[in-house]
Amino acid sequence: MEDSHFNDSSQNSSNVSEGNDSFQRMTEFEVRVLQPLWDLRLGYEDYIESPIFPVVVSVVFYFTLCVPFVIFDTLCTNQAWYKKYKIQPDKEVTKAQLYDTITLTFWNHVLFIMPASVAQWIWTPATPLPQLAPTLFDFVWHQVAGLVIFDFQYYVWHMTHHKVGKAVCYMLVSIIVSVEAHIGFDFPFLLHNIDPTGLIGGSPKHDMHHQKPLTNFQPFFNHLDKIFGSYCPPMSAGGRKGKALLDYERKARDCKKNL
Repeated sequence: MEDSHFNDSSQNSSNVSEGNDSFQRMTEFEVRVLQPLWDLRLGYEDYIESPIFPVVVSVVFYFTLCVPFVIFDTLCTNQAWYKKYKIQPDKEVTKAQLYDTITLTFWNHVLFIMPASVAQWIWTPATPLPQLAPTLFDFVWHQVAGLVIFDFQYYVWHMTHHKVGKAVCYMLVSIIVSVEAHIGFDFPFLLHNIDPTGLIGGSPKHDMHHQKPLTNFQPFFNHLDKIFGSYCPPMSAGGRKGKALLDYERKARDCKKNL
């Protein structure tokens, strides 16, 4: 009788625990307002992970947004509202300009974006999307942060683009740093080994990004990765893992166990 009562109690406790876990999971899904949209990916994961997917989406989305304004500039130039709201109403948009813009955009995606996507698909392991959608707050602030970072990068590139004398030097320096980040070696004379501040990431840090794609997003420096928690300590020459990397991997394993 006591054994039976003990077994019943254990079973009830197990059922309660499972029920609490189920309720917690259900509650997590309920508070994610983006979950219905997030679940639209189900059944299409292979397409989303394809290197062609970002190319197709960007091209289709770009032209979809542009089509209405192309129609305005070709068919509505004599309308009063067109002249009222057009910033430069005296400038005519020609068919030749439209053709050049369309072909340039198309070939930029085919020759640059698509090869980069294929290279990432080959060299970087696939990262399956999590089942749980991001919170609305996380989604919004990530978009805002991305726009701020892109705006800063565009400012720098745009400014140097129009300052030709300095642009050449900047391009050469950026090429040197970019190549150094991808050489796959950790020579003692490289910049990250000479830098006393620890701000330069170098090839070991970016090599770790290719091993762990959700870490080390900065190609040159370390400060943003450290501020936003995406920094992963790199391996050093000979594939040696330092204490910082071993601690990082141990914490990552512990987090997965607790999920």
